[in-house]
Amino acid sequence: MIHESALIVTWLCHASENQSIQACVQHLARPAEGGGGGGGGFALVQRHESEWVSSDERILLIRFQHHELPDIIFLQLSVNARISGGEGWVNALQQVETALEGLTPAMEQAFLGRTLVYQAWTSNTLEDAAQKVLNSGVLRMSTGPKLSRALAVAREAPGGALWLLASPGEANEEAVYLALGPKQGQETLVFGVLVGREAALLWPDAIVHKVRNVAAPYTRDRRAHYLQAMERLQQRTVALLQARTSPSPEALFDLNGDIARLSVIQAELQRLHSVLAIQQWNHDRAVFSLPWFEPIAAYQRLRIESILQRVAHDCEESKGVLDAAQRAVNSSRAEYEARRAKAAERTNWILALGGLLLALLQVIDADAESMWRRLIVLVFILAAIAGALAVTKLLRRR
Repeated sequence: MIHESALIVTWLCHASENQSIQACVQHLARPAEGGGGGGGGFALVQRHESEWVSSDERILLIRFQHHELPDIIFLQLSVNARISGGEGWVNALQQVETALEGLTPAMEQAFLGRTLVYQAWTSNTLEDAAQKVLNSGVLRMSTGPKLSRALAVAREAPGGALWLLASPGEANEEAVYLALGPKQGQETLVFGVLVGREAALLWPDAIVHKVRNVAAPYTRDRRAHYLQAMERLQQRTVALLQARTSPSPEALFDLNGDIARLSVIQAELQRLHSVLAIQQWNHDRAVFSLPWFEPIAAYQRLRIESILQRVAHDCEESKGVLDAAQRAVNSSRAEYEARRAKAAERTNWILALGGLLLALLQVIDADAESMWRRLIVLVFILAAIAGALAVTKLLRRR
């Protein structure tokens, strides 16, 4: 049996979207019925500069930043259902979904992720209570799917235990946890692990959201463009190497264009890999002093590493295709230049023979004395032409 069910919702927002974040606060704090935003809000009043609370103090909304995450502003909503059993969580999530209705696109653009925590205390053993809750089917993501199994469990969390039920991924921007403990450990669990700027869960969970936010555009959409660009370049390269005739300048130009496009994508991949590697390092820092969090950290680390490996593999694969294409271009260009040099050599011989013929005609038409002088000059000219052609041929062979 679980008691005093509470739902903790944390929105991670881009710090640069301050105006939209303030609009989200006003949207959540609007009256519950009528007035302002048309109803559906939590009817919160501002108690401090960054704290809003309902009249019965059952609902609390706070806005804050973490000293290690200056690019993120957190909006954290705590809804105390004050009902025993899973019904309290169901009602709390429904209230949150109702309050979020009517968010404008500008407000939604401020969010980079969301974390749900289902929290309660129990007099049963934590494992038994968690299994009953998971089997009951009351836990779900805010987007709909029910959650019936844990991905990882931190059994020695301060004040209780923490179950990871969902992690941000390609098509999912939400993390979901179940937090249970004995009644006497609730204050430690809530304020030490879950709520506020000093909450232990805040930093490592935010890193996973940032990884998803950075990687999702590539893994979801851009990777398909990368694969298309790589396949097109690979096909052009194979066609060039298998061609029986030498490529035209237009074919080489098209191939160079494909090389340039894939090179730009590869540069983006390398930048993405660097950013993800930094986030992986930040995640290791975040969990360094949290030995109890290691089971969940290990799962999160595996997710980050899998994305890093995919990006690294794509970088290496694109490098191989680019190298092969560049070698094919260089080979074709060398062959093209050789053909041009050979044609130029033939032209030089023709010009030389033409010049020789003209010179002979002039020698023949001259008188005896000037004929010998012209003949000597002609010999020197022919020797110079022959030497120049020989040097040109030698240089081309090198």
